[in-house]
Amino acid sequence: AGQGRLDLLGYTAEISYGLAPEFRGKGLGRKLLTQLMEKAISDPQASEITVLYGQVKYSNVISKKLFKSLGFKEVMEPSKSGEMVLYKKVVR
Repeated sequence: AGQGRLDLLGYTAEISYGLAPEFRGKGLGRKLLTQLMEKAISDPQASEITVLYGQVKYSNVISKKLFKSLGFKEVMEPSKSGEMVLYKKVVR
């Protein structure tokens, strides 16, 4: 169905997720991303997390909208050689 990943890096956490095509468009991406955000904020091992990051392919319009709808701000547009957009959310 899908997968989510939370990488803790000091005071930051990077969130990534993916869904199989047949599970897209059903609200599962929002649920998964929300659960990852909650884990990053509430996990005792992550008590010092202040900022969440997520990278999204430039062509993935739906995922970019999802990050924005959950309060992430676009902080870096893709370079000419890359195709990822960086999103950031301050949580504390």
